[in-house]
Amino acid sequence: SDTYRGEALPDWQSGWVGGGMVNYPLLVQGTTQTITRSHRNLDWICSEAVAPSGFFKGILKKGEWTDDSFGHSKARRWHMTRKSADLLLFLVKQIDWVNRGGEPAPAAWKSAASGCADAFTRLWKSEKQIGQFVDEETGALLVGGSDSAAILPAALTLAARVLEEPNYDALAQTTAEYFWEKFARQGYTTGGPGEILSAPDSESAFGLLESLVARWEATGNALWLERAEAAAAYCATWCVSYDFVFPVTSTFGAMQMSSTGTVIANAQNKHSSPGICTLSGDSLFRLFRATSNAFYLRLVREIATSLPQYVSRADRPILALRGRSAMPSGWICERVNLSDWLEPVGEIFHGSCWCEVSLLLTALELPTVYFRPDSGLLVTLDMVEACLVARSATTATLEITNPTDFPVQVRVFSETTGDAARPLPLHAFSNLPVINIDAGRIVRHSIAF
Repeated sequence: SDTYRGEALPDWQSGWVGGGMVNYPLLVQGTTQTITRSHRNLDWICSEAVAPSGFFKGILKKGEWTDDSFGHSKARRWHMTRKSADLLLFLVKQIDWVNRGGEPAPAAWKSAASGCADAFTRLWKSEKQIGQFVDEETGALLVGGSDSAAILPAALTLAARVLEEPNYDALAQTTAEYFWEKFARQGYTTGGPGEILSAPDSESAFGLLESLVARWEATGNALWLERAEAAAAYCATWCVSYDFVFPVTSTFGAMQMSSTGTVIANAQNKHSSPGICTLSGDSLFRLFRATSNAFYLRLVREIATSLPQYVSRADRPILALRGRSAMPSGWICERVNLSDWLEPVGEIFHGSCWCEVSLLLTALELPTVYFRPDSGLLVTLDMVEACLVARSATTATLEITNPTDFPVQVRVFSETTGDAARPLPLHAFSNLPVINIDAGRIVRHSIAF
């Protein structure tokens, strides 16, 4: 998945912008045909997209493999470590999902995941850092001094369990300590996007948050929870907390777009984006469960509910290039221009971007309605509205309204405050019953506790 602007053979990137990550929500929530295609896509990734070093290849461009050097004339075979860390995490999630279905995941998938984790192990042993770019063929460090791959400890934590290799957990612990001490504790993270050199950015920040939450869930050590809260506070500084006033003549001004909940990309690009590149933000939700700090719940709600307004639809096309080109239905551009960094304020380019992957992950990894019967906390993380209309000692009844012009599928997650202190299992919300609500309709949903 990458920006597609009409080429016959669009680009594909292993991580960062979602190429190896979009497969997860499609595999879990897709139709029979989509699931078949998802399996075939993973077969291709785990055979054709594995580099000799064990890392994944970076970019497939117009049918040909190329590297992550962005055309630098003196660079050769560069691979951004963040891409392999991203893909490793989501590949292991998919291996686990397939394993739970009764048939073991293909050996080639497990081999590719282990090969990538082993490549990171060799890199750490050699350099005592993960760096930003390595040689795709040899795995040797090319550019260091970065926490580009800050999500790696989360990937290794999960790989240790799913692939049954405890050495990966030890490396997860070590690299998480390194990223915390070297970067987060110094007040910045850097190197998440491939094109910004070493500018501070939100992507490595949210990657590190995922890792710190994962370490707390794996160990129960309160130190990791404390660090995760500090990382979440830093992540919040990248999130737009107000509604920017777009020029009334601009595309976004005319559509009355809300910028609250968009996420500033980095210190170089000067624009915010719909969603986190490229995650659902469920680490914030998991952190809220562990701490009961409503700030994290409010933040992830703002991010999740902001995303859908940026989807171009047949009945509500978003115009790009100063109104000259209508975006096709389903496309999301990554630009929320609060300044004239590249496009004018409130304008976008014509392109399908990683934000679509973030939206799919949001639909999979977050519940629609969250309810705590012991405290009465009730929050929606989508466009629906919910209220408590009745309760007894053992049951509660929610009234859920769909105020939109479209049918919706609602998943209600209910738990007590005590239950929330325990980490969620992987794929937790994929097993929740779905409530179908037609446009403009209201349903009542009973919960036993």
